[in-house]
Amino acid sequence: MNRAPTCVGLLMTQHRLCDLVVFDLDGTLVDTAGLHVAASQAAARAVFGQEVALEVVTRSLGLPLQESMAVISDGRGQVMELVAAFLAHYSAHEGEGAQCFPDAIPTLAALRAAGYPLALLSNKLRAWGTAEIARLGLAPFFAQVVFTEDMPVPKPSPLAVEPLLRAFHVKAKRVLLIGDGVGDIQCAQAAGALAGAALWGPHDPAPLLAARPHYAFHQMSEILELLGR
Repeated sequence: MNRAPTCVGLLMTQHRLCDLVVFDLDGTLVDTAGLHVAASQAAARAVFGQEVALEVVTRSLGLPLQESMAVISDGRGQVMELVAAFLAHYSAHEGEGAQCFPDAIPTLAALRAAGYPLALLSNKLRAWGTAEIARLGLAPFFAQVVFTEDMPVPKPSPLAVEPLLRAFHVKAKRVLLIGDGVGDIQCAQAAGALAGAALWGPHDPAPLLAARPHYAFHQMSEILELLGR
């Protein structure tokens, strides 16, 4: 992990790396990889009569849903049919298939206790995302939540960050955006924000590291080490 000044140094100088910490949702705070794979394969079976290669599903992770299903389609069309089948499976199994990573709530609580404003920036549909963060007890930690309908353009566009910059009256360079997708890193970099790669999930870290994030977090505790408890 790239290192900032020590926690003691941060406290002594009262200098902070950022004024706003922004988290992605799925794959960053909530482990949904298995559910996404299952829903994608269920959609492929329903529409095409067969599953797709796992590497294809892996490429679809972290994208807006329609783009994700376009990857699953692999040029065969019927994207909206895939979306409908995906949502049907996801809705039926979300309760048991999407759970917080063990360190998610303690990390958010520690950051809030340290005085950091927190926001959520997710390409998930608002109705689904709102229900998910409420069910998992994440909602109270965030001063602002932005889902795909709330963005001028979804991640990886830098415009996805604009609603948060306006809401918090903060400059992009004072924002740390943490996510598990290459799109999160690209979004932060293009907006002029700090990019943090969330590497604690089950995905291959190589693509994220190749995107050259400012910080690479192998465990959530490293966020606290960087920002100071």
